[in-house]
Amino acid sequence: MGFLRTILALVTTLIALVLLVPIALVILPFWLVSLLTRTIARALEPKFLTREGLIQFDPLFGWKARPNLNTHHLMVDLFHIRTDADGWRGEHSLAESDVVVFGDSFAAGYGVSDRHFFANLRGPQKIKPVGIGGYSMVQELLWVRQLKESLRGKLVVWFIYFGNDLYDNLMPDLRGYRKPFVRETGEDGSWEIVSSHVTAERWPLVTEGRIEGQNHLPRLGEICSETFLSGRVFSACEYLLEAGKEICQQVDARLVIVSVPDAYQLTDAGRQTLKTLAGDPDSFDARRPDNAIDGICRRVAIEFVSGQSFLDIGCYKTNDCHWNEKGHREVAKMLWHLKASRPQSVYTSGALPTPSGRLSPMESSAV
Repeated sequence: MGFLRTILALVTTLIALVLLVPIALVILPFWLVSLLTRTIARALEPKFLTREGLIQFDPLFGWKARPNLNTHHLMVDLFHIRTDADGWRGEHSLAESDVVVFGDSFAAGYGVSDRHFFANLRGPQKIKPVGIGGYSMVQELLWVRQLKESLRGKLVVWFIYFGNDLYDNLMPDLRGYRKPFVRETGEDGSWEIVSSHVTAERWPLVTEGRIEGQNHLPRLGEICSETFLSGRVFSACEYLLEAGKEICQQVDARLVIVSVPDAYQLTDAGRQTLKTLAGDPDSFDARRPDNAIDGICRRVAIEFVSGQSFLDIGCYKTNDCHWNEKGHREVAKMLWHLKASRPQSVYTSGALPTPSGRLSPMESSAV
């Protein structure tokens, strides 16, 4: 009986295999094409660097951009990147540029290849970006100080990304990389830059919630509310902006602050998410960072342009926080118009200069 069952099982298996042959013959060409496509794609895919490959240790800044690169960078998407002898992107040298932009990955143009990068788009003024991913305003201020003489008589634009710049000013590390930060020096509300801990050795305690994903959102929600954190970050920001203004005045450079909103601040759904994460939802206002920095700039007489006056959600990539090609075009136009406009002692809240000299007020985005 067992022998018969074995024979029956073998016959059944053979019949099934025979029936599967036509199906396999139909599927095989598609499988071969898929395999060939993947093989060719891997062979043609350019070599790329992760963020760690774009930077090198520096005892003053914590890290700085790696010079003379001609490679691709992977940050969700793959894009082509070139850097000059100082490590900065952009076709123009610092000496020949009319506009110098300081900032983090937004100034460095993460997310788009060189031909779409705002500093490389053809226009009436030459633009030089000075920035690399992960920088806070503290590191950017140190670069303003380092490059002071090269800024003489130029337009200096300082990007402030609300997603993490304000919070990162207070932090001694970024993903284990030690970096200069600011701390309060006493009860009088004064601040100082601290860099004595900066070495090539990794920080032993990586700050919770700063590794991956959208972990910046709870902090941004707090900063958009009346919280202890929001009070501290704007106080520190004022200290840094005053220091930047003093440096620029010494070399007759025109300083303009430009805010960079996080994409979550630009849609109803995004603002509702931030409000849910806010430390004090009742006081939440997605425009609070813009309003606070506008107030600071008024007090210390620095020009200010809100990013919400020329950027909308269509300027951002759908799979990460950076600008897409449209966003870079809008940023380039803003910088060209800013250079062509007459200096203002202070701007109407968040206004954007246009070629005709008119001011475009930004719309409210509070939840």
